[in-house]
Amino acid sequence: MKTSKALILGVLIVAAVIVLQLGRKKGQIANVNMVEGTTVPAFTLTDSGGKSVSYDAFKGKPLIINFWATWCPSCKEELPSLQSFYNDEKSGQSVNIVTVLYRDDMSSAQRFMKKHNYDFPVYTDAGGTIAHSFGLTGVPETYLIDKNGIVVRRILGPLDWQTSSGQQLLSELLSRI
Repeated sequence: MKTSKALILGVLIVAAVIVLQLGRKKGQIANVNMVEGTTVPAFTLTDSGGKSVSYDAFKGKPLIINFWATWCPSCKEELPSLQSFYNDEKSGQSVNIVTVLYRDDMSSAQRFMKKHNYDFPVYTDAGGTIAHSFGLTGVPETYLIDKNGIVVRRILGPLDWQTSSGQQLLSELLSRI
């Protein structure tokens, strides 16, 4: 009897997680009251070479932080447009783009990136402390942060950075310079 109840509970938990992830709309902008308008907390990431990089390295320019994982289907959907956006931005460097692995490891990410010819910067979040401080609800999740360290937008789910809505969000961020 206990085994049956445990199995049913397990199935219900898995179903709830699936429903929550499927319920996200593509490029959904989160409720403004969640984090928008708040100051980004200090944080330290680790780059692909194992070097620690603090938030201070990104200050002074608008910042896009994208949390993702190699195991995430929605992330895989978003990454080609993020790479195109990164290609467009890396020459002008009007905005810093930071991608952070969530519950994933750098070796998996490096293999994945090599396979897909991605070269945007990837960082790890040891112990998930940054994801926790941002209130991450899942991946992909993106934060647009102005040059003063204020969260302008929180985007839940994948976003096509090449569409008019993606470009509009970028324009909104850059207008705060």
